[in-house]
Amino acid sequence: MKKLIELLISQRCMTVVNGLFFLAAIFTYNGMIKGGLLFIAYFAWLAYLVFCAKNAASKGSKITFSVIIVIVVILICVNLYFYVRKVI
Repeated sequence: MKKLIELLISQRCMTVVNGLFFLAAIFTYNGMIKGGLLFIAYFAWLAYLVFCAKNAASKGSKITFSVIIVIVVILICVNLYFYVRKVI
């Protein structure tokens, strides 16, 4: 469990999340790959932020992570709306 926590806090985990966003940006054609990859990146980022918020040392860090989590949820909802609207 301790190794998993160290992995999630490390720069390596954020590199994976950034890589998912980069791959979503590369596949810019209209199709399921871009939409699916973008949502996977958003949910990976959301999971990373939730984990960091739970393990934050100070109250200020927890508030900052919570605000960013709210922004990510809004981004997911807006992108999901436009994605469903485009598909239907």
